[in-house]
Amino acid sequence: MNIQQLRVFAVAAQCKSLTEAAEALGIKQPTVRFHLKKLETALGVELFYKQPRHFRLTEAGNALLPYARRVSTLLTEAGQIMEEFRHGGRGTLKIGVSYTPATYFLPPLSRRIPGGVPACPADFDR
Repeated sequence: MNIQQLRVFAVAAQCKSLTEAAEALGIKQPTVRFHLKKLETALGVELFYKQPRHFRLTEAGNALLPYARRVSTLLTEAGQIMEEFRHGGRGTLKIGVSYTPATYFLPPLSRRIPGGVPACPADFDR
């Protein structure tokens, strides 16, 4: 079982046919069939009842679906965060200052940072 197979499965489960799943994924229908067959082989269970022109999930497919969706969502979120790092929109800013500047100068300056400043971490020392 691999990530691509789970992603294809999650999309296919929402579609009425392999052709519709292929269009949603932007790949060819034989590729969808290949990934689903490899996933079923790896798991040792049938995930779909195959019928001409459409299919539906088996009990095993219904059980796997929430996990496949969760994995797919987490991978998408991880990719988005890495994209933010790539373009400089995410990271950690550490500022070391004594008590007086931290109390009087940093609060007004931090309000100028686009997007604001998140809450201070638990290990913040003043």
